[in-house]
Amino acid sequence: MAAAALRPAPSSTTTTVTAAPARWRSSLAHLPIARSDGRFITYKPVTGGLRHRRDIDMDALGVYQGAPVADLTIKKKRTGGRNCHGRITVRGRGGGPERIIRTVDFVRRGAGQHTVDRIEFDPFRSAFLALLKHRETGALSYIVAPQGLKKGDVVQSFRTGIPDSLAHAEPGTAPPTIQIGNCLKIKDIPVGSTIHCIGLRRWGPAQLCRSAGASSQIISNGQQGYAQIRLQSGEVRLIHVECAATIGAVSNPDWMHRVLGSAGANRNRGRRPKVRGVAMNPCDHPHGGGEGKTKGKIPVTPWGVPTKGFRTRQKNKPTWWVVKGRPRGKNV
Repeated sequence: MAAAALRPAPSSTTTTVTAAPARWRSSLAHLPIARSDGRFITYKPVTGGLRHRRDIDMDALGVYQGAPVADLTIKKKRTGGRNCHGRITVRGRGGGPERIIRTVDFVRRGAGQHTVDRIEFDPFRSAFLALLKHRETGALSYIVAPQGLKKGDVVQSFRTGIPDSLAHAEPGTAPPTIQIGNCLKIKDIPVGSTIHCIGLRRWGPAQLCRSAGASSQIISNGQQGYAQIRLQSGEVRLIHVECAATIGAVSNPDWMHRVLGSAGANRNRGRRPKVRGVAMNPCDHPHGGGEGKTKGKIPVTPWGVPTKGFRTRQKNKPTWWVVKGRPRGKNV
């Protein structure tokens, strides 16, 4: 009874912090320690891992963060970097959550008008996804969301051809098919347009410029043959005009400015620590061994292949499609 009498009575102004929903456990955005400037979320440094952590404010962008469409998902089994014999073939992998992958339509053969149902966050992809709903059939599909696409917008795919009513535009105006999110053949896109999700084979899926903030520009085009496209790296390469591309740049360009803040955040994403070669033994790495800290060795991989500028591409493999290589060297 004496101990109970000394125990302070509960205050009526005590704030109860409930557990954040599963979709917020990675960002902690709903906790009182989070602050948002409309672009990024920073945190009060109650722990060392939160001091420098910076997340993207999904609420300010109006991005949906709930469960995906079940029929458009598949379960991905983790390997931990092991092959079929159980031997490690890719170092630095292990752990992480269960992966439910959203199946994205990179081919976009479905013609007709599609309405953007919502812009969705995919935890296993840097770019946002757009959930499309076909106006006639009601079929749902995911595409990589371009920057500027909003809920309620209408996008189309013209891979099978452009209708006669949309084939010609008035002089001095852009064709009506050149809208953000529309998929066309490269030969139907004007020179100077910004594109993403570029295919490398006729009727093949998109393979280039699919990550957050990525884009390319058409610098030469025609009705047959190959078009010249400048990538973000500065490389200019030839791509057949029958291949398809999507108008605009990929969404979520601020992805590159996020800060995880702690090593544990990396472990939660399935990435294990990486050990430096100079900290190993000579039997484990060419940089290993020596008395104390040693330098002066040529930088190589654990298998002895030189790094830092060494060309590893085989000479018998063609590179005729590269018109201008990306800038290389320290003076770039």
